[in-house]
Parts: sequence; structure tokens; C-alpha cells
Amino acid sequence: SVYCLSIVHATRGFCFCIFPDICLLFIVCVLMCREQVASNAHARPGGKYTATGDLQSIHYSLDHMGRIYSIVTNPSFSVRTAFTILEEFQQAFQRDFGGRLSTASEESLSRVSTPMLRDFCEK
Repeated sequence: SVYCLSIVHATRGFCFCIFPDICLLFIVCVLMCREQVASNAHARPGGKYTATGDLQSIHYSLDHMGRIYSIVTNPSFSVRTAFTILEEFQQAFQRDFGGRLSTASEESLSRVSTPMLRDFCEK
């Protein structure tokens, strides 16, 4: 199952949007994403990366603007499916909200993107 979808800025350290918007999950997801990218010296824009623990797997990719698109899943969730969802999510988000990302502040896009995020989490 999918636990969380988010977009986090790698260098500015804030989250553009997250679903579900639960305080503890928000903090954990943002920290995990930033830590994974920081610890992966080989991470490059367009690459696909996975870090798996006992309780969750973080699948993420970076874009050329320093944004981390991530999906957190159960470790048994298919990696292929996770990246398919993540790629579709990134394309849909760019289409619907891309123009707002360059000026977005912390969590400013969570509310307006909730229906989209919910749909991707429920796939």
C-alpha cells in the first residue's frame, strides 16, 4: 500500500505538498526524503532511487529544479508500480501546478492538490 506522496525541495528543505497531511507523517516523510538524497552522492535529476527499510520503502526521483518527488510504500509494494505512480504523479502535478512551484511556499500546494494526491495514493 501507498503511505505517502510528497514533493520536497532538496536544498531549501521544505515541502510543497504532501498527502495525507498528518503532522507526524509530514515530518517523517520530509526528513526521510531529504536524508536519502543527501546520503546518495550519485543522485541525479531524472534518476530513480529506492531506499527500503523494515517498515517502509522510499521511492524518489529528482527534477532539474531541485525538487524531490517521492512515494513512501510498504516494503512489499512493487517497485515498478511505485515508479509508475510516481512518474504519473509528477507529470500530472507539473501539468496542473507546475507554474506555481517556483514561487510556492511551505505546504502551499497541499490543499489545492489534495484530490490529485488522494487519487494517486488510492491507485
